[in-house]
Amino acid sequence: KQAQVDAFAAAIRSAVAALKENKADYTEVTAAQKEASPIISSGSALYTAESLNRLTSAYLAVVANLDISKQAQVDGYAQAIREAISKLEYLPANYTNVDNKITEANAKLAENDTFEKAHPGYPLYTNESLSALNLAIASVDRSLDIRYQSTVDGYVTAINDKINGLEYAPADYTQVELAKANIPSDLSLYTTLSVATLNSILKKIDTTLKTDQQSKVDGYVTSINNAVASLKYKNADYSKVNAAKAKVPSDSSLYTEESWQHLQDKLADVVTGLDIRYQDQVDKYAEAIETAINVLKYKPADYTDVNKALSEIPSDLSIYTDDSVQALNDVVNSIDKYLDIRYQSTVDGYASSVRAKIGALKTKGADYTAVIEAVNKGNAKIAEGIYTDESVAVLNKAISDVQYNLDITKQAQVDAYAQAINDAISKLVVKFVPADYTQVDSEIGKIPSDLTVYTDETVAALNAAVNAVDRSLGKDQQATVDGYAESIKTAREALKYKDADYSAVETAKTKVPADSSLYTAESWQNLQNKINAVVEGLDITQQSRVDAFAKDIEDAIAALRYVLANYDEVTKAKGEIPSDLSLYTDETVAKLNEVLNGIDYTLDITKQATVDTYPPAIREAIKNLKYKPADYTAVDAAKEKVPTDSSLYTEESWQELQDKLNAVRTGLDITHQAEVDKFASDIEDALENLEYVGANYDDVRKAIQEANDTMDEKLHTAASRAAVRTAINLVDYTLDITKQATVDGYAAAIRKAVSELEYNPADYSAVNTAKGKVPKDSSIYTAESWQNLQDKLAAVKENLDIRYQAQVNGYAADIEQAITDLKYLPADYTKLRQAVDDAEAEIKTGYYTKESVSSLESLIASINWELDIRDQKKVDLYEQSVRAGIEALKLLPADYTAVDNAITAAKAEIDKGWYTDESVAKLQDAIDSVVTGYTKNRQSEVDEFAQNIVKATNDLVKKLANYTELQKILDLLDNSSSEIYNNTYKNFDEVMALIASYRENTVKNNMNLTVDKQSTVDEMTATLQGYIDSLEPETAKEVFEAKEGSTTVIKDGYIYGLSTGMTKSAFQSKFITYENVELKYSGNSGRFLGTGTTVKVISSITGEEIASYIIIIYGDVDGNGLINTSDTKIVSNAINKRAVLTAPQKKAARLVSRVSVGTTDYKALKKVVQKKASINQKTGKLKTSA
Repeated sequence: KQAQVDAFAAAIRSAVAALKENKADYTEVTAAQKEASPIISSGSALYTAESLNRLTSAYLAVVANLDISKQAQVDGYAQAIREAISKLEYLPANYTNVDNKITEANAKLAENDTFEKAHPGYPLYTNESLSALNLAIASVDRSLDIRYQSTVDGYVTAINDKINGLEYAPADYTQVELAKANIPSDLSLYTTLSVATLNSILKKIDTTLKTDQQSKVDGYVTSINNAVASLKYKNADYSKVNAAKAKVPSDSSLYTEESWQHLQDKLADVVTGLDIRYQDQVDKYAEAIETAINVLKYKPADYTDVNKALSEIPSDLSIYTDDSVQALNDVVNSIDKYLDIRYQSTVDGYASSVRAKIGALKTKGADYTAVIEAVNKGNAKIAEGIYTDESVAVLNKAISDVQYNLDITKQAQVDAYAQAINDAISKLVVKFVPADYTQVDSEIGKIPSDLTVYTDETVAALNAAVNAVDRSLGKDQQATVDGYAESIKTAREALKYKDADYSAVETAKTKVPADSSLYTAESWQNLQNKINAVVEGLDITQQSRVDAFAKDIEDAIAALRYVLANYDEVTKAKGEIPSDLSLYTDETVAKLNEVLNGIDYTLDITKQATVDTYPPAIREAIKNLKYKPADYTAVDAAKEKVPTDSSLYTEESWQELQDKLNAVRTGLDITHQAEVDKFASDIEDALENLEYVGANYDDVRKAIQEANDTMDEKLHTAASRAAVRTAINLVDYTLDITKQATVDGYAAAIRKAVSELEYNPADYSAVNTAKGKVPKDSSIYTAESWQNLQDKLAAVKENLDIRYQAQVNGYAADIEQAITDLKYLPADYTKLRQAVDDAEAEIKTGYYTKESVSSLESLIASINWELDIRDQKKVDLYEQSVRAGIEALKLLPADYTAVDNAITAAKAEIDKGWYTDESVAKLQDAIDSVVTGYTKNRQSEVDEFAQNIVKATNDLVKKLANYTELQKILDLLDNSSSEIYNNTYKNFDEVMALIASYRENTVKNNMNLTVDKQSTVDEMTATLQGYIDSLEPETAKEVFEAKEGSTTVIKDGYIYGLSTGMTKSAFQSKFITYENVELKYSGNSGRFLGTGTTVKVISSITGEEIASYIIIIYGDVDGNGLINTSDTKIVSNAINKRAVLTAPQKKAARLVSRVSVGTTDYKALKKVVQKKASINQKTGKLKTSA
């Protein structure tokens, strides 16, 4: 009866299925939908799309007409809608306009930063207006939503107002002040015109400009620098030189060539056209000329006739009587041999007197003394009996020829007798016996081997002595031979060493620095010790010692060490750094550390200026230190922990959390860190106190129902059905809402297990066997046959179940057949053909040598073109060989002839210096771009190098000539307020007419000349300047003259008639009258004005020197303004040729004589020093004391 029993079950199930439940209550759902409907339809302008989508989803999720068994689900619909409404999020306010204004403001701030970088310490805008703008930006609250859009729009207005309210700060005049600091302190050295131009620029400077006119301020700098660069020095005063030249004697024939040439050299030394900076040099020219005039030496008188008369005096006065000889000698001894040309008549009288006394000479009897001596000597020689008969006979004849009793006028004849006898004696011939040269050889052996260390003169004397030896002399001439030995000995002993060479020492001394204060005392003293250690006057045998002196000095100079720079102010500035830098921003602390790390503590005193820049840099960095903002990390971390879904928590615990979040104050700095940390801890505490609601299991129950409806034991495997049951049994119904994901996971796991219910799989073993037979290398088969196999493999559908077994078996059969049908490919000649094409293309270029081309052609001819893929390696080897053959081709060199010619022509043009830097730079770039060493395949590039150079050469642009100086003059002439038009001149109309004519006829037509015509521009500039300089101003009169009633005399460039012990104030108050001039003194050696003091008279009107005088205090030779023994010593030295007096000193010393300083002047000065006389300073005459 089983069927009947089963029918009972079926009937029960049918009845259960027919049960009908009451409908659920949708009242709350309807109310919730009514509330949500207008929000959904029009809320997009107020709420975020995400929160509005959540509400819409909750609205649409409602399933209508559920029965009462689903009431909880229906109530859930209402709750979900209301929860979505409560979680609606307002859109954020629109900050676009705010961002645009902030961008605009940031551009202004960036503009300010750029300006301040270019002008440190000078902002573009005032600090007040910048602070107001920054405050307006900082006031923007970014957390406002759409409800506060009007507040956000107010930010736009506030920022815009502050942008419009930015005020330009005062301009940066730093460079102006630096330019003004470069103006020379003494403008009196420069021409009136160039100084007036500078002063005009300075007067035009407006010091009240703001930064919006910074360019105008920068223009002042350029104008000042140009005016300073254009300052022109006044011409030096050559009046003293001209005065000195005027004193040069007209007749040079009276003076010695040496002294006259010395004067001419001093005149030739004068360099004309020097400016006022070289006034001292010009004055020295005058002084040198004066000195040269003072030391002119008269030529000596002409003693030619005197000397001739003296030469007429008989050489042997012994033949005359003593009285007549004495009279002649008295006349000769009275001759003054040192008279100069002024005393020529006296000298001529000497000649007449000498000749008169010569005529009065009386002769004595002849002197036979020598004859008697010779006769006696001859007889003695004859008695020796050692001479030949012939030579003795000659001697006897000479003796017998003597005539006795002749007078002295025949003295020559008498002397001839003696000479004849002596000659016969000397010619006596002795039987030959050689002389003894032993001593000569001994002396020669003692001569030093190295004569190069001795002076040329003493070596020459020694060589002469050696070379004079005659080795053929006999015994009778032994005395002569012994004389040779003595001469050699004397010459040898007279050898003198050469002086040592001190040139290296002198060179080393010239390298000694002038300023010792820059070096350490120890290193400087070491240098001085080395200099002082030099021993002068050593000879060449001690050259190494002299060279050591030079090396010691050089080494001591090299060892000089600079003293260290002063870092006291750096230390002081560092002491001002706050002790705790951790409170400040990394950026500002980094900038401070950058300054500190940039300090070089090893600099020496030559780098003091660099050291002095450190303290202000440190202080500026300290000033710019900025507190760090407080660390909100803990607050942000706490906020990150705030759950996004408040629906999970109780309203009370959630509200407490919101209160703590809203209590946070942002923007505090690090000094409020404790307060910020309290915000974080309050949020953390509120998070810990959040309380969850329970989890929702509705979807789990629904998933279980779906599983029970789906599972069929006839269709699915037992294992897959067991997996579904296991998923259902794992559900834990005790979890709260924090585990909602776990609960939702239960539903998902059940559905996953249902979706994974499996059929029994089909058998794929035949398919796998067929796949195992597929070749691994597809590249050796034709594309068509291989594609057929791939198609069959791709047709296989994997993981079919047993219902599709026949289909699976068909897959295996198709794969087996496709494998059988596979066909081999022919070999791949693609790369080889390309290689051959490449080779033939290279050969056709003609770039390569015949040998390398021939080798490559032979290789190509040997290729087999019929191979299939099994010989692919052989084909690949062909390709590699051809490629190697191409690589082995040897290139011919390119032709650079045109390039070389172009470069030569280009450099010739550049060397002219006529062209603009830009065009020359382009030409130089074209030259520099040339790459040498290219081969024939790059000939076009080489030709292009040449073309580029030629083009750049042809494109050279000539510079315009420099019109700067000319334009300055034209601007001056065109400026009606310039000094030219504000002063009156004697020849104004005449000069201006010349200028107008020159400008119209010459300047106007030559204002665009190129640099090769610079000389024309310079000529125009010089011409106009010459016209301007020729203007003769009508100015106030300068006065410098002797004070009325005083003894002062101003004459011929000198001032005298003064007093000893005279100060500048006494001079100016008692001795002179001066107006509209400034007096400058130089040359005085003490507090008193003395001889040689120069008084320069400078016009207070024009600033130019109008006169220069030298003070003379008669008797004051040393220039100290007093008369004492120092003056007598100088005069004594001058008289004795131990000193040379200057022209002023001579004038002061000549108290008696008026030509040259002599002993009478010395004696007179000595009386003044001894208070036995005084000097009239007006006349320079001596006054004897009573």
